[in-house]
Amino acid sequence: MKRARRKKKIEINQQRLTKKEDENDPFSIITLDLVVEILLKVPTKSVASLVLVSKQWLSLIRGKDFINLYLARSSPRLLLVVFANNEEEQFLQTCSQVDPSSDSHRLNITLDKNQVVGFSPPIRGLVCRQMDSKVRIANPSTGQFVTLPRVKTTRKGILSLFGYDPVNDVYKVLCMTILQGRQRRESQVVSEEHQVYTLGGQRKWRMIECKHPHLPPPLNVVTKGICINGILYYYAWIKSEASLISFDLISEEFNAIKLPEDIPCVVNYIGKVAIASWPTRNGEVHLWILEDADKQEWSKVSIVVPSWIDLIDIHHGYRFRGTLSTGELIFSPWTFPINPFYFISYNLKENIAKKVVVKVLGEPEASRTIYFDHVESPIFCQMLNITQHRMHVYAFSPPIRGLICRQMDSKVVIANPGTGQILTLPRVKTIRRGGHQRRPQVVSEEHQVYTLGGGQQKWRMIECEHPHLPPPSYLSTKGICINGILYYYAWIQNEGALISFDLISEEFNAIKLPEDIKCVVNYNGKIAIASLTTINGEVHIWVLEDASKQEWSKVSFVVPSWIDLVGKNGFRFRGTLSTGELIFSPTSCIKPFYFISYNLKENNAKKVVVEGIGYPYGSLEVYFNHVESPVFLSN
Repeated sequence: MKRARRKKKIEINQQRLTKKEDENDPFSIITLDLVVEILLKVPTKSVASLVLVSKQWLSLIRGKDFINLYLARSSPRLLLVVFANNEEEQFLQTCSQVDPSSDSHRLNITLDKNQVVGFSPPIRGLVCRQMDSKVRIANPSTGQFVTLPRVKTTRKGILSLFGYDPVNDVYKVLCMTILQGRQRRESQVVSEEHQVYTLGGQRKWRMIECKHPHLPPPLNVVTKGICINGILYYYAWIKSEASLISFDLISEEFNAIKLPEDIPCVVNYIGKVAIASWPTRNGEVHLWILEDADKQEWSKVSIVVPSWIDLIDIHHGYRFRGTLSTGELIFSPWTFPINPFYFISYNLKENIAKKVVVKVLGEPEASRTIYFDHVESPIFCQMLNITQHRMHVYAFSPPIRGLICRQMDSKVVIANPGTGQILTLPRVKTIRRGGHQRRPQVVSEEHQVYTLGGGQQKWRMIECEHPHLPPPSYLSTKGICINGILYYYAWIQNEGALISFDLISEEFNAIKLPEDIKCVVNYNGKIAIASLTTINGEVHIWVLEDASKQEWSKVSFVVPSWIDLVGKNGFRFRGTLSTGELIFSPTSCIKPFYFISYNLKENNAKKVVVEGIGYPYGSLEVYFNHVESPVFLSN
C-alpha cells in the first residue's frame, strides 16, 4: 500500500510536465511507473547524470518522493574518511556493509588540517564537513560538494552539527562559536552565536536562542553528534558537569539532559540515544539508554563480547559505535595505524562476535574513521557553490565538453556544472610558489600532465623544448583547446608568441605572432588573436591558417550600431558561436548583464540580456558553447 501511494503521488506531480514533453522524445513513450522502477535500479553515481535525459526525468529525480523511495531501497554501506599521515592524500571511501571487500568507491576531497574530526556522521546519504569557518555538504555517491555561506562570527572557533528534520523534510546544520584551543570543563566560557542553516531554504545562517549555556569539549574526544528522529544529541559541559544536549531540528529548541555517568561516547542503540563505556580488556561494555527525555529516565544494559581477546589487537583501543540496522553491535578501533583495517560485529541474540576486515584504499599507515548504515542518495544539490578564493574568475579555464578546471594555488579542481560534481586532483608538487615576471631569463619550468581516468593518479613530468613564460592569467585567456591542441599566449625572450601543446603527442610548439596581442580566441574552429574593440566597434582578427608554415590571414570588420549597444562599457571579442555569430562580452561586471551577438553575414548586431546575474562591483566571466555533460568524475 505504501509503495502504491508513493507512486501515485509521484504520478500526480508529473502529470502537467508529462503533457508538455516533446512528442519526439523517445523516452516519453515509457510509462512513469516503469521509469521509476528503472531509476531505482540504476547505480547512484549514474542517476545524477540521467537528469539530462529529459525535463520529466530531471523533475522526477530531483523530486522528494523519488529520493525517499530510493533511500528506502538502498542497501546499507560503510563510509570511511581516510587521511594519509603525510596529509597529501584525503578521500572518502564507500563499500558494501554486507561484504566490505566488494563494490568500493573512492572520492578525493580537498586537503584540510582538521583531518577526520571535521566530518559529521552521514545523514540520509549526505555528510557535513567543517573547515575553519566554512561548512561544506557532500554527497559521496554523486561526488557533489556544496559550500555554504561563510559563518559570520567574531570568534575564530566554530562547531557544526548536521541533522535531518523529518517533518519538514529538510537538512539543517547547527553551528555555534567556541574559543579555539582546548577548553577545560571548569572554564566559564560557553558556546555562543548559535546559528542554523537550512538546505534548500534562504541562503543564509539564522541566529537562534539557546537557553542552556554549555560548552562542547574538544572534537577529538566526542562524536560529531547523533541525529535520531529529528533530534541532534551531543555531549557537553554545563558548569563543569557532564550533560547530554538535545537540539530539536523541528522546533529549533535546546534541552539539557543529566547524564547517569560522565561518559562522552554518545551512540545510537536500536533507535535510541545512549552513552557507552569503553570496552574492558575482557570485552565488557556498559550502556545507559535514554528511555524518556522529558522525565530524564535512563536504563542500563551490560554485555560481554565473547572471544574479545582473540578478536582484537591489544595494542589498539576500541569503542562501541552503536547498533546496525540489522541489530548487530559494532566496535571499531580509535587508535591508528591499524592494518588491515577491521571492526568487530556482535550478534547479541546469537551471542556470536566476528572480525570484519575492510579493504581500505590508500597507504597502510593512514588514519581512518568509519561510519555505518550509510545509504547512497541521488540527492542533487541544486546550486553548485564554489569555494571562495582570492584569484576569483581568472582561476577558471574555459569549459571543455561540459567540464571546467579551476586552479587554487597548487591545487587543481575539475568540476561538472551539469551534475554539480567536483573532483580535486592530487596537489601539484613544485619548488616554485608562482608569481609572474616579464624577464627574458625567467621561464616556466616543471611542466606536468595529469590524465583524468588514467591508471596512475599522479602528475607526470614532461619535457618542453621551447622555453617560455605565460603572463599573469588576468592578462590573457586560460588557453583554448581546438581539435586536441591547447593554445595560449606567452613570452619568449620578451616577445609575444603563441604556444601550442599537442594533447596527443604531449609536445610543445612555438608560433610567431603577426601582432603582439594576448587575446586568443576560437574563430570558426581556427585559432586566432583579436585586437581590442575600438570606440566605433572596429575589430581586427588574425587567423592561423597553417601552424606548420606559421601562416596567418587577417579579417577586419565594424560592428554596426556599436555605440548604441555598449554605451560606455568596455567589451572584448570572445570568438564565434557554433551557430556562426561573433560574440563580444563586457570586460567588467555590469547589471543587467548582457553580451553582443553579431551576425557577420547579415551584418546585424543585437544585445542579449542574461537575467539573474551580474553585480556592479563584482567580478564575472562568461563562457559560450558550454554543453551539459553526464560524465561522472572519478580518478
